[in-house]
Amino acid sequence: MGLGCIANLNSVPFEGFMANGFAAGGQRTATQCLRFGTRIITETISRVDLSHCPFRYWREGQEEEDEESDTADTVIVATSASAKESGMSACAVCDGLNRPLAVIGGGGDSATEEATSKLTKYGAHIYVLVHRDKLRALDIMAKPLVDNPKISILWDTRWKNLWTRNVQTGSEKDLDVNRLFHDLSIHEPATAIFRTQIQTDPNGYIINTSVRGVFAAVDVRDKRYSQAITSVGSGCIAVLEAERLIVESQEKEMMGE
Repeated sequence: MGLGCIANLNSVPFEGFMANGFAAGGQRTATQCLRFGTRIITETISRVDLSHCPFRYWREGQEEEDEESDTADTVIVATSASAKESGMSACAVCDGLNRPLAVIGGGGDSATEEATSKLTKYGAHIYVLVHRDKLRALDIMAKPLVDNPKISILWDTRWKNLWTRNVQTGSEKDLDVNRLFHDLSIHEPATAIFRTQIQTDPNGYIINTSVRGVFAAVDVRDKRYSQAITSVGSGCIAVLEAERLIVESQEKEMMGE
């Protein structure tokens, strides 16, 4: 929480310890931050108070009201999002590379786009498991999927292990695949501790922080692209906005406003 290593800020990123199900220390950006003197803390923030500035936050295990809290002049929420289902792949580029065969379950925009534009580059053949008799994706997204000769759509189909079952006919078959991808549109942003204090959509993605000094970046506000390059860009914007706000506040203090 907090990405200020590239700006002139006294930033303290909390990368979390198994926060959102991910182990700490796996990001290459950490090395770059350390070069700029940033202190990275491998602890999880479990509670925040954004009602007034300086903002208060508590580390995991210190959530009680009488426990001493840390404070910050600005907060950047960059807690990411993770796939809701476990045991399956969620990134076509990461897990589909050089795989001879892959499967996607789901028929939404994200799933159809990943199958058509990414998995077909790596998999020998792609099976798309759709739970009903039509795709949820927009027609403009669905047509390339339906027309692609490397893709087979299995309608009214659910999976169990790598067996599939047609819910209408009851027929079952075994798919000889080596990777299973779930519907890539089903992700959950790690914003639970913020949802009562800033505006989110029904799925928990941040729409508007609505609190001066609080900024949101990367996957907590982006459910459409979810790519590393777009995450870096939004993180950079949040840092620059935080720096600008702090500088403006300091200038006002110096002028006695």
